[in-house]
Amino acid sequence: MLLREPGGELYLQAAGYWYRSESAGGAWEVMATVPKALQAAATKAAESSKPDAMLPADGKRPARGPDIVLATRPTELVVTNGAPQMKPVGGGGLLTMANADHAVLVDPASNDYYVLVSGRWFRATMLPGPWQYVPGSELPADFAKISPSDPKANVLVSVPGTPQAKEAAIAATIPQTATVSRAKAVLTVAYDGAPRFVPITGTSLSYAVNTGTPVIEVDSSHYYAVANGVWFSAPTRPAPGTWRPRCPRPSTRSRRARRSTT
Repeated sequence: MLLREPGGELYLQAAGYWYRSESAGGAWEVMATVPKALQAAATKAAESSKPDAMLPADGKRPARGPDIVLATRPTELVVTNGAPQMKPVGGGGLLTMANADHAVLVDPASNDYYVLVSGRWFRATMLPGPWQYVPGSELPADFAKISPSDPKANVLVSVPGTPQAKEAAIAATIPQTATVSRAKAVLTVAYDGAPRFVPITGTSLSYAVNTGTPVIEVDSSHYYAVANGVWFSAPTRPAPGTWRPRCPRPSTRSRRARRSTT
């Protein structure tokens, strides 16, 4: 929930707290008290679009208001529980950041930091960055020496040449199927305002730019959307609401699932 006063001041509701800032990229401070007018405006705004409460998995407000970080380009957030704590990795000479929510490793030979994100490695000389993509073939040799019994052994599937990476590559080639009930499967598409379509360069198709769901317009009577590997269709320009699945067989649909590897 993000609200702006006529004068420009911003108010953000997240993780059970209200924050205030003069600009989106500025410093966000937790508000000790929340004006009734702000609460009323938030309640009214929530009637048309339910905001993401951004609460922890247990649904409870954390003891301390989380820091607010603004990103304007594709970003991965690495969180540590307190100051970074480095510990040796079994096998080889690498160090690991034991209190991070990602795999963050350090090569003592160069003092470079490495972080694993979605199966890809990135490197930086300092934690604040800048971070650059590193092909698996350019990782230090000690990465392949990580002990399979070490807590960080799960990164071995992303280290080329290791038995774990080879097994993952084989597993990714095995077809997997899923059964989808046409009677039960539904898709709810939410738009930021009225649906807005723009042409797809080089094709006769258009796509909706103000929704997180891929929605494609073929013509005025054929619209398609995809979610979790299942295609849905609609005969008219879709308003926010529920779609029904479009499947190649009367009652089930099989799809091939592939797991990302290096």
